[in-house]
Amino acid sequence: MKKFGLTLFMALFSLLASATGIEVTQGKTTYVNTSGKIGLVFNLDYAKLEDGKSVKTEWASQYDAYTQEGRKYFINGFNESTQSKKMIKEDSVAGYSMYVEFTKFVVEGGKYKVWADITVTEQETAETVCQYKVTEFVGNTDGTGFNNYLETMKELSFELAKLKK
Repeated sequence: MKKFGLTLFMALFSLLASATGIEVTQGKTTYVNTSGKIGLVFNLDYAKLEDGKSVKTEWASQYDAYTQEGRKYFINGFNESTQSKKMIKEDSVAGYSMYVEFTKFVVEGGKYKVWADITVTEQETAETVCQYKVTEFVGNTDGTGFNNYLETMKELSFELAKLKK
């Protein structure tokens, strides 16, 4: 009976983890539990919108604000989710680097859906310790426009830091 309960619990946990739209595709998330800092590289340069248009082109005058403010909210969400690691803007003294490559954004009903590839490497060895695939992550926000985008970035990183594998 205990085995059945444990199996059921693990199945439900896996289902909930995949429901967020974030999946660990390689490595382990144990880096989150070690001490030190994580330098963040936040890249929207190659992201597309649902119609295939470039985010960089479509958000032209606001692109820098989307990148800079989105990075701040991403860092805040990650740091709120974990006490052992502190994410920072790109920094050579960090023990790890997290490279977030956004690939697609879709806005439906004012909510952002996000696709991204995320790679975490150890600075000292340059080895990949974890890779994530973000597919159709939807923030649970009530904002509109730019504020919704910012809150989605915060929620994405919050959920990312909580994911265990």
